[in-house]
Amino acid sequence: MQNKFFQVIEKLEDALLEHEIDLNILIDGILFGKQGLIHPRIITPIQILNNSRIIKEHIPHAEFPVTLDLNNIDELIKISNLKVIYSNQRLIYILHIPLLNAERYTLYKPIPLPARQTFDKTKFATITSETDYIAISEDGYILRISK
Repeated sequence: MQNKFFQVIEKLEDALLEHEIDLNILIDGILFGKQGLIHPRIITPIQILNNSRIIKEHIPHAEFPVTLDLNNIDELIKISNLKVIYSNQRLIYILHIPLLNAERYTLYKPIPLPARQTFDKTKFATITSETDYIAISEDGYILRISK
């Protein structure tokens, strides 16, 4: 009877230890995410590589900014925008990876110039742009870029 009791206590201690390890990994995952890093025990570099290849298959015209291999995963994460969200008892990593486009664009920086008003020659008006740059492709596609 006493032996059975010690076995139950030992199993409880093992379960608590396992729970503590998992909790520490979760806390580390949140802290890493706040610093823009992905904890490798939550999402491994191989998982990031495999998911990036799946994205490449679904968007064949877009290019990744680095070659997709295991050596470049750290660089890919550095130039990406990482957000960590905790919702509905789930830790969610959102990794925005910038994809490149082979299309050529002409880049313009809008500069507001004052224009004299016709109703009063002493008054001027300027129109400011909501974006820092405007990129126009050869086929007329307009892309607004803000910092």
